[in-house]
Amino acid sequence: MKKFLLLALIIVTISSCVETIVIASGATAIAVTRQKSLEDTKQDIIISANIDKEIFLEGLATPRNSVSAMVSEGRVLLCGTIRDLDKGKKLIASIWKIAGVKELIDEVEIDDKGLRTRDFTGIFLDSFITAKIKSKLFFSRKAMAANFKISTVNSVVYVIGVAKNDLELKSMLETVSRTSSVKKVVNHAILANDERRKE
Repeated sequence: MKKFLLLALIIVTISSCVETIVIASGATAIAVTRQKSLEDTKQDIIISANIDKEIFLEGLATPRNSVSAMVSEGRVLLCGTIRDLDKGKKLIASIWKIAGVKELIDEVEIDDKGLRTRDFTGIFLDSFITAKIKSKLFFSRKAMAANFKISTVNSVVYVIGVAKNDLELKSMLETVSRTSSVKKVVNHAILANDERRKE
């Protein structure tokens, strides 16, 4: 059992796609208690793959233009930093053409100051912050890690997902905000009874 928990923790901290873990591992307990259905999970994986392809084709996966996407039930959250506004506009237009996309939240920062040392060292700090938060949520009794997706950009943490109730949402946000090195938390997670889930 201890080996399983350790393996699960390692996978959660290094993976940006918790849904893949649920489907591939056959983790019945997780699938039953999390807020997304397996069908929604499958659709989100397909959407994510298509978005990742567009990000790569637009050249937005570099230190100069670095954009990532998180998908939750067709809701897409874009975050990162770009220095080429035209590429960003093309990416957004391409995402809206992907089947299953219901909402697009643009949290991408525009930075025209050129590459700096922070662009490279910040990547490691951001990854460490994200991993630390995922680890805390994995062992939390009040907030389920599989219900949320976390990404960090310049020490600002972005969250999307579905909380089963106010208590879980509050617990998750407290966990994120109390994590060392986090400057700000931008929450786009919604509650299980949110009207947007019925669309």
